[in-house]
Amino acid sequence: MENRTLKRQIRMLKNERDAALAFGTVPHTKADRSHALLKGQLKAERTFSQKRYSAYIWDLIRHTSAFRIYSLIVRVVRKYSFIRITFKILLAVWAALQSGAIFLVSASFFIVLLPFSVLLAQITLLVMLFFAKRVNRKNLERLKYHSITIFFPADKAAFSSKSFFYGMTRAEAERENRFCIVVSPYYWKSIGINGEKRKPYIASRLEDENILLVRRHYYFSLKKKVLLLPSAHITMTEIY
Repeated sequence: MENRTLKRQIRMLKNERDAALAFGTVPHTKADRSHALLKGQLKAERTFSQKRYSAYIWDLIRHTSAFRIYSLIVRVVRKYSFIRITFKILLAVWAALQSGAIFLVSASFFIVLLPFSVLLAQITLLVMLFFAKRVNRKNLERLKYHSITIFFPADKAAFSSKSFFYGMTRAEAERENRFCIVVSPYYWKSIGINGEKRKPYIASRLEDENILLVRRHYYFSLKKKVLLLPSAHITMTEIY
């Protein structure tokens, strides 16, 4: 009896860990795991609810530490006197120093990576404009008249054949009249949901009979041009 109880407890702990791996990192305590999972789900829901890919990129930038400090300085300059301005700026500088490595990473992002990110986003949008019409037409034929479940795995650890996420996706796809869409956390890599590298793709790739893997930049076009199309008769469930 004790052995069965112990095995059941081990399975429960393993399922909790797999769920955290599917949607984010695995913190040390149970409270930390719950907080990290909820935080990742809220972030995914906020970013992927944007109507366009450019708005998605802007939302990511807007929630960096460097941008928050910049916004604080701008608000202070607009609203307060010189003394309060000085005080707020000093607080902002102190907060930046306290954050240490996080601030350095954020500052580096703004100085070095921001122009590159903007350029990359523009190139991606141009590529999508060239391919989107043909890809959307093909996916419309696949998805119409189906009940669609969309998954937004936040962490790359979800893409493993031993993960809880992989089993959950396969089980959902096997249900009657179901089709699963997985928004890949990889921007360029061709890794599939079973952790194996497969044929490279720009916008989307059929992983299994009823599982479609899509890039983040393509998801917004797919949603607008296919999933929300009244004539497609598609019902959607989004799992963050």
